[in-house]
Amino acid sequence: METLKVGDKATVDTFGGLLACKVLAIRSSTAFEHGAVAPSTSVTVRVMLTGRSAERHGFVRGEAFDIASIHVMPRTCVARRKYCTRIHPYMVEVPR
Repeated sequence: METLKVGDKATVDTFGGLLACKVLAIRSSTAFEHGAVAPSTSVTVRVMLTGRSAERHGFVRGEAFDIASIHVMPRTCVARRKYCTRIHPYMVEVPR
């Protein structure tokens, strides 16, 4: 099974489609969700876009931002077909 680690090339799932990025940091924390404390993992990524892709997604190349780990997957887990995109299972490695 693939693992998302710091330094990997990854893909972020956004409203505009899949966005190419690189993982800068992975942090684990506890978040307050729906009246209960739940563990969550946050990922800091840097956008790696050029040309029309950057304009379409609304991001700037080199921009870094934090996002929940559920929206970030390794590029090797993304399988594109003619009419669909499938994301294979993966794990997130949180450094200690």
